[in-house]
Amino acid sequence: MPYVLWKDNRNGNNDIYGYKIIDNLAGTEFNLTTNTANQINPELHKDHAVWTDDRNGLSEIYARDVTNLSKKEIRLTRNNQNDTHPAIYNDIITYEKQNTTIDDLYYINLSNQILCGDCDDLNETINPGIAENVSMMNDTNTCQNNVDDDCDELIDCLDPSCDDSPPCASFCIPEGPSETICNDLKDNDCDLTTDCDDPDCLLSPDCNGNATLHGYAFDDQKWPIDLATVTGFPPTNQKLYKLKVYINKL
Repeated sequence: MPYVLWKDNRNGNNDIYGYKIIDNLAGTEFNLTTNTANQINPELHKDHAVWTDDRNGLSEIYARDVTNLSKKEIRLTRNNQNDTHPAIYNDIITYEKQNTTIDDLYYINLSNQILCGDCDDLNETINPGIAENVSMMNDTNTCQNNVDDDCDELIDCLDPSCDDSPPCASFCIPEGPSETICNDLKDNDCDLTTDCDDPDCLLSPDCNGNATLHGYAFDDQKWPIDLATVTGFPPTNQKLYKLKVYINKL
């Protein structure tokens, strides 16, 4: 099915728009790019479009499958020079790299860049088969390199695979203003208290009978006396409460 692409500045910046021709020039228009930077020089062959994109400061080459817009744009180059004027035929993409004194012509094999599923094939350490907290190159911890190593759109300590990593040991993202779940062994509100130790769980049924003792003085019946305070929901079973007090004292 034929497509037509063009540069369009209707939104105040240059975007890439397309038109899917269905029958007798009737069809549907679509927006291929929505980034607020400029995208220019669109080229198309078969399913994939390529263009020049300056969203990262320098001009770089991006690509996208025009037949499936649920797939995101793919960044194909990342260099210290401007990459411009892409062209595409089958799986081969050519582009100009603006070096210091002269422009050179480079090419990329699209099948290696996109179809393999690697989110950055220019970097051999970034691959869906790698864990976020391990580097393919030297097995060092990568939970602090600001890179999505396993291509799951979660970077460093935001990725659950980094939960046990030393750089993320004290990293906490509040799930809400209070400890909303009192039995998940997590500090939901990042206040350094977990579950029944958090005052937010004072009246939670999950914490019934799990009072926390602060102090050190007890009578001969193992009841707390001077300098002892108890936080948590008071248990209805007094014997259980005495036992917990005694255990906490030990």
